[in-house]
Amino acid sequence: MLVGERLKEVRKSLKLNKTQMVSGTISRSFYSRVEKNENMINARDLMEIMYSHEVPMVKFCQGLGNTRPQIYAYHERILYAYLKKDVDALNDIYHKGNFADLRIKSFIILLISKLEGQTEEAKKIIQQDPSYNCLQENNWNEENLWFTFLS
Repeated sequence: MLVGERLKEVRKSLKLNKTQMVSGTISRSFYSRVEKNENMINARDLMEIMYSHEVPMVKFCQGLGNTRPQIYAYHERILYAYLKKDVDALNDIYHKGNFADLRIKSFIILLISKLEGQTEEAKKIIQQDPSYNCLQENNWNEENLWFTFLS
């Protein structure tokens, strides 16, 4: 479940309309786009909204569910497509995937470019993304290491 979906679920459980839900923290129109997952909300505003309605952040986050299996499913699909040198499958994952971690999209671009022999051009574009430098900062974890496995 995405944050916007969870916000809508909480709002409906509290029997509030969108204006009542935001109660002066952010605009109703912005909040509406957040619920539709068109915009992202920052943590401070999210916490302010939740606390104003006495909803603990832990409870809010528990309702998001476990996103790890979805991440691993994408990892598997991407790895399988890359090993089969299936650029069409990688493009399909890129365009249809709903990624919470935007590094995955950058990584797919890099893999497609590698298969097409255009790695240097892709690296120049991707290196402008600050999340690409995660390993240079010794921020090594399972997820970050996965991104370097094939590159």
